[in-house]
Amino acid sequence: YPMHLPRLEAPRRFSPDQIRGVRFIGSVQVRKGVDVFIEAAARVLREDPGFRFEIYGKDRNEARFGRRYQDALAARIPDAYRDRIRFAGDLEYAAMPALLGDSCFCVFPSRWENWANVCLEAMAMGCVVIASRNGGMAEMIQHGQNGFLVDPARPEEISDLVLRHHADVKTLERMSWDAHQRSGELSDPARTR
Repeated sequence: YPMHLPRLEAPRRFSPDQIRGVRFIGSVQVRKGVDVFIEAAARVLREDPGFRFEIYGKDRNEARFGRRYQDALAARIPDAYRDRIRFAGDLEYAAMPALLGDSCFCVFPSRWENWANVCLEAMAMGCVVIASRNGGMAEMIQHGQNGFLVDPARPEEISDLVLRHHADVKTLERMSWDAHQRSGELSDPARTR
């Protein structure tokens, strides 16, 4: 399905509500860096409590921890931010384009990753992706041009990017269109033969 990505008809225009809603989409497991997302979210909220952070995905590490990994992660959310950092549950694939079409920042801080389809899908829908530089997403994203690359061991890199760029709507919208264009290059069947 990476060769059948959704296409935008025109460049995105972000509302303030979209910009302040930061999303993680993917399986809830150790290697995906959900704990890093939560730490970055808490750092942002300490500076600016007007953001909200949502985690979409299914828990995949229950057997390893003897309990739901999501429960262990939820315990890491500071009490003051429980209404601003939330688990939104699993996401049906058919609902992904609409969710991404209503998103600005999507964060994928994987500790290791191959070719992450969700990153490419987010780029196709014009999201501003903040992704791990460890693995295949580093081949998709040109840092500062069509997204951002971070060290997944440093949540402060994620929080700093969100806080530094959220008010620069013109740059976010330019990056959004560049991400969309880049996803088209990466998923063009004629170029991948």
